[in-house]
Amino acid sequence: MSRRIVLLLVVLVLVISTVGTTHVYAQGTSCAGATQYPIGKPVRTLIKLAIQQHPVVIQYGTDTSGEILDVTVGGDIVRVLGQTCDGDILFLYVNYQGTIGWMQAYSKGGEGRDPGPTVEMVENPPCGTLVVGELGRIIAGPTKLDLQQSPASDPNSTIVLTMVNTGESVMVLEKFCAGDGGVWIRVNYQGITGWLPEIEYGQTNIVPVNANPPQSSCPIKSITVDKTLSYKVVDGKAFWSDSPCDDAVVEITNLRGYWVNLKTGASVGNPSLEAVGGNNNFYAALGVLGPNATVRYKVKFTRPGESVSFLLDLTDESGNHAQIMNFTQAFVDILGITTKLPAGTVLELITEHSQTIVNAFDGLPHLTRAAKAIFHKDLTALKKELVAAYKDGELETLRKTLDDLGFEIRAEMLSRFLESEGKVLELAQIVWRNYGNVLSALFRAPAGAIAFDAAN
Repeated sequence: MSRRIVLLLVVLVLVISTVGTTHVYAQGTSCAGATQYPIGKPVRTLIKLAIQQHPVVIQYGTDTSGEILDVTVGGDIVRVLGQTCDGDILFLYVNYQGTIGWMQAYSKGGEGRDPGPTVEMVENPPCGTLVVGELGRIIAGPTKLDLQQSPASDPNSTIVLTMVNTGESVMVLEKFCAGDGGVWIRVNYQGITGWLPEIEYGQTNIVPVNANPPQSSCPIKSITVDKTLSYKVVDGKAFWSDSPCDDAVVEITNLRGYWVNLKTGASVGNPSLEAVGGNNNFYAALGVLGPNATVRYKVKFTRPGESVSFLLDLTDESGNHAQIMNFTQAFVDILGITTKLPAGTVLELITEHSQTIVNAFDGLPHLTRAAKAIFHKDLTALKKELVAAYKDGELETLRKTLDDLGFEIRAEMLSRFLESEGKVLELAQIVWRNYGNVLSALFRAPAGAIAFDAAN
């Protein structure tokens, strides 16, 4: 198989992994020596087990960097989301304290252990009174609750994202029942997503509230989501942060597996609009939205008929930030291919450092034009701008930026292409061969729009 075909196959795998994977769980799968565990039910681990990215048996001595997501100990409770087999070994797709991955449910023995199951069924404990998709109100007395990165009672085992005051409301996104009788809920609080203890040490901290209490004096009864022009590339939701006539929260999701420009469209009336917390602020500030990412805005509607809309596209008119982010991701992927590195956390790192990348390109005009050239399918311009970027030191600046952001090996690979103009032209051909058609096709893809309308 030629090197070109190998590279294209690797790029195809990277693109598919960037877009996201839909897991297909074997129904009625029967693995020798293992039993089936109902989806949605909790199980208890009997031994120390790894939470993995893939349902495969890891051989002793294998490099597990990037494969192991977390490790359980005996007695931990996990919730079953799906199942499949690797040979005759059953794997469970589980939620372990907010980490989603695969876990081996049967062991063939070894290292002093007999063959047998590694987990056991437990009775499904009462999981509080809150309902996913509805609001809960904090009743924790005079104290505040820590909004945590993961569900854990030990304050030393998780990161506190912010504090939630008594009396405030949160939107319930997910529930987790701990083996000690505690109940944790993953919530959206002012645009920040994290975990709160609904019940902890026998004390109830959060109770349900009516998401839509009747208010005869309120002219706005609902918010409708208009997806007429979404073209299945953008999705949206809307809900009240507390009650009708209070602030609404609108949620816009990029269904594409690549970066797009994000901008507000035409509005009806005069509703106020504000990005709320976390990634929402920098997505809104940069005017971009990452692959399969979501941004949330707080909206204040004052009367029925008011409307806000959002447009997601890759046109020049909407700015070049999405082009820069896609070009950077493709560039980093290519350097990973040439060094035989897995895609790994490329997208996560690029997303985390979006602001730094965009700021860096503001001072790199040749590389900015190189990004535009590949979207316009102009190989001549791509070569010209990359050579100019080499001569003016822009590629060296990009190399230093990648090194600073944690792409050390890829930065080292880029330095090998900076030995001569001929090497830079070789790099241009590699980028073009692997991403020229892909990125230019994205540029021609239809824009998607979504609107949120206040109704009586």
